[in-house]
Order: sequence, then C-alpha cells, then structure tokens
Amino acid sequence: MRKLFTMILLVPLSGIGLQVAAQQPRQHADQSSSQPQQQTNASSQQSAQTFQGKIARADEQLVFWDPSSQTAYQVDDQSKVAPYEGKNVKLTGTVDTKTNTLHVVDVAPAGK
Repeated sequence: MRKLFTMILLVPLSGIGLQVAAQQPRQHADQSSSQPQQQTNASSQQSAQTFQGKIARADEQLVFWDPSSQTAYQVDDQSKVAPYEGKNVKLTGTVDTKTNTLHVVDVAPAGK
C-alpha cells in the first residue's frame, strides 16, 4: 500500500520535472537567438554624419544621391526630404549599410 501511495505521488512530480526540463532549452534558445540580434543592432548604430548631395526621384520614391561616392541612398522619412526634390542639400543622418538607407536627422539646402 505504501509503495502504491509513493508511486501515486512521484508520477505527477516526475511529469512536472519533465515539463520544466523541456521548457528550459527553449528559454536558452530564445536568449541565444536574441543576443546576435542585439549585437547586430548595436553594430549598426552609429553617430550621425553630414552628407552633401541631391534629392532625386527614383521610381516612386525620393532618394539621396551622393556624388562623392556615386551612391543613391533610400531615405527613411520621405516627408522630410520632399520639399527638396531636385535640389542640392546638406543632409545629416545615419546610414544603415545593410539596407542602404539613410535615417534622416536633418536636411537643409546646400550652401554655395
């Protein structure tokens, strides 16, 4: 009778232990998958730079053309650069090199 009582108590407890053990690898997997993302985000963050170039239209989007590097960058905030379409500008922002996108901080007409 005692053995039966002990088994009745231990079976549910052993199931809980299996559930906890099964959940722990998932937590570690989630943590390890978020670490590279955090490192990637940290490495893509940089200080703002100033560029001189022209706001131009490419298809249906406005882009920033940098004549010194012969590169057209996508612009993250089209509304900030829209008033300067076709004009030379001085643009301050950060570059996301993975997507070739400028995150615009400030834009103004280029001085001559």
